[in-house]
Amino acid sequence: PTIAPKGYQVEVVGDPTTQYDGYFVNFGPRGATATFGEGSWQECVAPGMPYQLDAATMPQLLVRLADGTFYFGPANGSTQGGTKIPSWGQRTAGDYDTAPDPSFIGYAIQDVFIHRNRLGLLADENVILSRAKAFFDFFPETVTTVLDTDPIDLSASSSRVSVLRYAVPNQDELILRSDQLVFRLSSDTAGLTPASATVSVVMAFEGDVAVKPLQVASGIVFAQSNGAWSQFREFSVRGAGASVAASAPSLTDHVPTFIPAGVTQLAGDETASAWFAISKKAGYQDRIYAYKYSDRGGTLGVERIQRSWSYWQLVGASRVLQILCVLETLYLLVEYPDGSVWLERMSVADRLSTDALTTLLLDRAVTTTEDTPAIARVAGGTYSATTKTTTWALPYTAAADTQAWSMYGPDQNGGKFLGVAVAGANTITARGDWSGKSVMFGEAFEFRYRFSRFKLMRDQGGGRVASNVDRTQVRSAKVRYHDTGYFHAEVTPERRSTAVYTFDGWQLGVRNSQVGSTLGQGLDVGERQYSEGVFNIPIQARGESCMVELVNATPNPCMFSGCDWIAQITSKAKALQ
Repeated sequence: PTIAPKGYQVEVVGDPTTQYDGYFVNFGPRGATATFGEGSWQECVAPGMPYQLDAATMPQLLVRLADGTFYFGPANGSTQGGTKIPSWGQRTAGDYDTAPDPSFIGYAIQDVFIHRNRLGLLADENVILSRAKAFFDFFPETVTTVLDTDPIDLSASSSRVSVLRYAVPNQDELILRSDQLVFRLSSDTAGLTPASATVSVVMAFEGDVAVKPLQVASGIVFAQSNGAWSQFREFSVRGAGASVAASAPSLTDHVPTFIPAGVTQLAGDETASAWFAISKKAGYQDRIYAYKYSDRGGTLGVERIQRSWSYWQLVGASRVLQILCVLETLYLLVEYPDGSVWLERMSVADRLSTDALTTLLLDRAVTTTEDTPAIARVAGGTYSATTKTTTWALPYTAAADTQAWSMYGPDQNGGKFLGVAVAGANTITARGDWSGKSVMFGEAFEFRYRFSRFKLMRDQGGGRVASNVDRTQVRSAKVRYHDTGYFHAEVTPERRSTAVYTFDGWQLGVRNSQVGSTLGQGLDVGERQYSEGVFNIPIQARGESCMVELVNATPNPCMFSGCDWIAQITSKAKALQ
């Protein structure tokens, strides 16, 4: 009828043999205050049908407010600090048959993500995407037709129990990870709609569900637990439609016992071509494991020409709680033995910044200059004319031995070691009057790189293997260094003592070198502080039985780009293959 009371509801029944084409409408008279008269019908929810999500048990929101503070709580539509908090969408049409509940109702939500302008949730074996451009709406707008913008709710079906743990957007697709399977949510059309979306299995391998996969430039990194150690695979999908090909080569086949089990988090930086991992395993919680790589385009596509594993150890820390990489800077939440938790940062760029050319490299570095934020800045030292010493108070209690160094700069007499505060202290004392000088404080850390054994390699079966019939007697190695202030080489032949060869950044008898000075004359700061060249390391030992390491435990930086070695090759026999 065209005339009815306000709020009058009618069920419109379509084909009586099916329950999926009926819908409900609600009458609204014209006029804001009218209760009866002519009006129009609007689609509505079936009478008595639950229509709201429980905001308390849905994912919570972290919202930065206009005044700079943060709100953490449910999406309940409230106003906090002048900011309107979103609320979860409601069922506005249909019933359980025509507009069913999202399949996350009654299940724990495993992951939250954004894909193709939709908010996504994983629950049990289902992946649920909100309406397009409406992140908080998981009910259809109408039940009279299926819109391209409607929510998408699909099940990852397979012969195995496949509780979905993580979702990682990858190009135009969504990669879903369960304990044993990898699924792919894709669309056979340009747009992602309820009619075109499908979920299919692309690969089967077990993964460590305690750590969220990491999206990197060339694929997705998955962690695997192998007893006491962790392994990693880089998953990628190439092709489309029936020609899809998935691969997951190992990234740790050459270091199977290097990364401990219990990895909890991954963080990556595509600019630095690196990603990082932390573990909760006892004895390894103060380490950050770093994977660095170099890719190059070739006739067969992108080829990885170099990769390496290493770790950074925070000596004074109890454990690293969280890591996040943004713009070649790694941010860390670090807990110390006294129970305090600090937000710290470090550069992950493989180059020295402009500022680094005039500074020193120390962990937990703070200074007496404006380079350090006021909250952590060290006040100028107090000079005692009686003891002829200068004393500084640190903004924190030293968790490990903390050194004081004079900083580089005009009339600063930079690069001098002034003193050390042992673990547990919060003051440092140095001889002399340094109260008006720029000083840096921090924990010195050791850089150590061990070369692979020097041995002759030959091609075999498409790869390279060591030649077992040739004796490689190494005479020396030549290392090219850049932007380097100090390092030394340790050479340890089998059953012989270690020999140490030191590079200190300066050579006598060359232009502008000066005995007792760390600065050259007539050069800019970068040139006079750091050097570039080739350093010769005498070895005189058999390559297979000699260990060579580069070590730097000073705050001066070091960087190396290559190494050549000179050896005498003696063949005792000739290989037939």
